[in-house]
Amino acid sequence: MIDKSFGKYIQFFRNQQGLSLQKASEALDITPAYLSDIENGNRAAPTKKLKKMIEALRISDINLFYDLAGRTRNNSFPDINEYLGESSIARMAIRAVRDTEGGEEIWRDLLQALMKTEDNDNGIVKLEMPDGTVAYTGNVMYTGLKRPKRGLEN
Repeated sequence: MIDKSFGKYIQFFRNQQGLSLQKASEALDITPAYLSDIENGNRAAPTKKLKKMIEALRISDINLFYDLAGRTRNNSFPDINEYLGESSIARMAIRAVRDTEGGEEIWRDLLQALMKTEDNDNGIVKLEMPDGTVAYTGNVMYTGLKRPKRGLEN
């Protein structure tokens, strides 16, 4: 399994798309040197380019993508920070779960209550959202050897 770093994750999907560093950087509107620095872990995830990266590199596991991006920014997760800043009830819920035993189990139960979930034998969880969108998340092998389809489907 490849090291689960944001840079290596980006590099994996760039290579999957058959894009050179030059072509990928053009698609992302950044310099090749900047993209190389990101891939080599020398720069944090560029918050303003994340959505463009998802589209251009056809990132399939969006949850992992944002988690890895957030880790490069001292656990500041760009896809949820704004929401948390606006929602006092969400912050209150997070603190309440944090202060109880069994936090992961509480979150899992909450997710199951919010959406239909299906767990398969290799740890990939299929989440069916109320709007009919399907997302896959869970254990991630992105070496290309056993990589199941993940991401959003319509």
